[in-house]
Amino acid sequence: DDRVFGGAGGDYLEGGSGSDELVGGSGLDLMIGGTGADRLDGGLGDDVSYAGAGPDVVLGGFGNDTLFGQIGNDRIFGGSGNDQIHAGQGRDFADGGAGNDRITADGGSFLLGGRGRDRIVARGGAMGVRGGSGNDSIRTSGLDDRISGGSGRDRIRSGAGADRIDVRDGRRDRVRCGSGRDSVRIDRFDVVRDCETRTRRPIL
Repeated sequence: DDRVFGGAGGDYLEGGSGSDELVGGSGLDLMIGGTGADRLDGGLGDDVSYAGAGPDVVLGGFGNDTLFGQIGNDRIFGGSGNDQIHAGQGRDFADGGAGNDRITADGGSFLLGGRGRDRIVARGGAMGVRGGSGNDSIRTSGLDDRISGGSGRDRIRSGAGADRIDVRDGRRDRVRCGSGRDSVRIDRFDVVRDCETRTRRPIL
């Protein structure tokens, strides 16, 4: 179980077989997790981090970071900046944080856009998706997804499966449901297409 720290320049840090901690410095760092349960912290700078085979924690920190999950059940946090997060095939948790982020996922994950104008694309197994406080774009193509736009003027398009969507926020959201038997909770401002069940309820 090692602790590896980068310096002020652009560093390359890689974990081994144990549960390692990799901490980047102020430069543009490349970090790769190993086979254990690793913690990757990009720190300052625009970093690129790859989770390893284990259940890792990946932190973008400051800067516009690019973060990748892998086959483990990873937790990925973009932090501040306009980040790109690619959740892996495990059951991951991804939080874009502040900034205009792009989040994609292939497994059954929970995805949170955070603050900013985010774009979320979820494929594969059943997902939980929440846009956050900005004007977000959300698209899913998995099974029985749970989707919440959050505050802001959001655009949501769901795929196959019996999806449950909630866009009650007092703003004009646009929802287009997919091929399954979907249900959507809306307020009077929203525009909805192809959803089997529509429930207009007051904002909570």
